[in-house]
Amino acid sequence: MNKNKEQGNSLDFGILTDLLGYHVRLAQVSIFRDFAANLREYDILPTQFGTLVIIGANPGIKQTDLARAIQLDRSTIVPLLDRLEKSGWVTRERLPSDRRTNALKLTPAGLEFLNQLTPLVHVHDRRIQGKLDKTERLQLVKLLNKISPGH
Repeated sequence: MNKNKEQGNSLDFGILTDLLGYHVRLAQVSIFRDFAANLREYDILPTQFGTLVIIGANPGIKQTDLARAIQLDRSTIVPLLDRLEKSGWVTRERLPSDRRTNALKLTPAGLEFLNQLTPLVHVHDRRIQGKLDKTERLQLVKLLNKISPGH
């Protein structure tokens, strides 16, 4: 059997099976699918949830600081915030000291929504983490932080 053919699959994945990024992406897709299944009725994506968490933990955060924190560029952060604002979960307010800069805050509805989602996200995360023992979880986080430092 070709070493590049994944077990139970007749496709040859070529060099992909040797690439770390490919395996990280497969893990991400699996995690995002579980997230979506667990929160299907709320129509929210992991990036949107993470954005709400960061804004909730940092009321008044500048839009540019948020973009840096979640590693999104301007062309991606603006539509994301547009959706969260349209949903009534986030407000953008111009800073008096810099009219070009937006400060972000959760609305009361956004805080309530975040509080409603958080226990469901914990269930999702425990299910994902349950596939690893404690040592494996710590090791995985340590290794991922080596690839993506600064978190």
